[in-house]
Amino acid sequence: MTLTAGCVAPGASVTFGSAVADPWVSPEQPPLQVFTGGHAPGAVDAAVTNPDGQAAVLAGGYTYECDTRAPAASNNGPICAGSSLVLGAPYFAGATYAWTGPNGFSANTRFVTISSATVAQSGPYTVTIGDVFGCTLPPATTTAVVNPRPSAAISAPSSVFARSTGNVASVPDGGPGAFYNWAITNAGGTITSPNTARSITFDAGASGDIAVNVYVSSGNCSNSSAATIPITPRPTLLQVVTPCRLVDTRLPAGPGGGPALAAGVIRNFPLAGRCGVPADATAVAVNATVTLPSSAGSLRVYPGGTPTPGTTNLSFGVGQTRAGSSIVGLGPDGSVDVVSTQAAGTVHVILDVSGYFK
Repeated sequence: MTLTAGCVAPGASVTFGSAVADPWVSPEQPPLQVFTGGHAPGAVDAAVTNPDGQAAVLAGGYTYECDTRAPAASNNGPICAGSSLVLGAPYFAGATYAWTGPNGFSANTRFVTISSATVAQSGPYTVTIGDVFGCTLPPATTTAVVNPRPSAAISAPSSVFARSTGNVASVPDGGPGAFYNWAITNAGGTITSPNTARSITFDAGASGDIAVNVYVSSGNCSNSSAATIPITPRPTLLQVVTPCRLVDTRLPAGPGGGPALAAGVIRNFPLAGRCGVPADATAVAVNATVTLPSSAGSLRVYPGGTPTPGTTNLSFGVGQTRAGSSIVGLGPDGSVDVVSTQAAGTVHVILDVSGYFK
């Protein structure tokens, strides 16, 4: 600001109320140019005091007003889901900070970190800064963008036969421009198709497991996953049976009937001894169908009483009916376990057998 005062000596002090100004005295006095810090709003006295003690006071000579300019809020977006979203506001000594945002979000610090942010946490975040020399500044808003990561959920057989060829593994479509990179990280199998496509074919080794890894990127976001596919001894030739329905959860409650499969709940179905499948069968050729799912997910069918595999037999969306054929080993008691990976809800499952191995 500019203050007009005569006979101001170098080294003079200038105050505006309780704020001490930093004066700059030009050789061509007056006027006097000064720089002052913040102060509570209202009229204050302006005072100039020379080094020899001479002083001049202008009562109520200067009025402080609250700043009407909104400060700048910021965030570190765009980010990918699962990363930390960081919000920030300018520093003011002794100030208070009040943030609001999507889904009822609130916070009261200058910097805010939202760990493992989700797509639902995208949107505008507003901060109100108070107690800045007695003033509350206008609200400042920053809009955060949290982009979804592409799915890297591997769909593959729950097991493969020793030295089998043409086995298929895939991931959901990552959208236009998506990049895929597959690898088998042990000696259990060999990829026989380009490893940069959404799906691959692979051959199995003689025994052990096949360790499959995939990396998927879309836009600036990426994801990865791994699955272990057991190699089972090759059974005898397929023994064909008349196609027969072993399981239909739409039917009344029973060993091969209802209720519908609940999300995440493993259900055991005895298959040996039914529909022409002998008690000593070791595997069956089945067609698995899902229908009326209340939410998206995937289905896993595997030998009864064994650990749940990381691969799926088929994936489905809300309300979809989907089917797929596979050869599934039987547990020691001649049963299979079935589980849905839905986050919530139910799905109906149908298993039709067309043959067996023993």
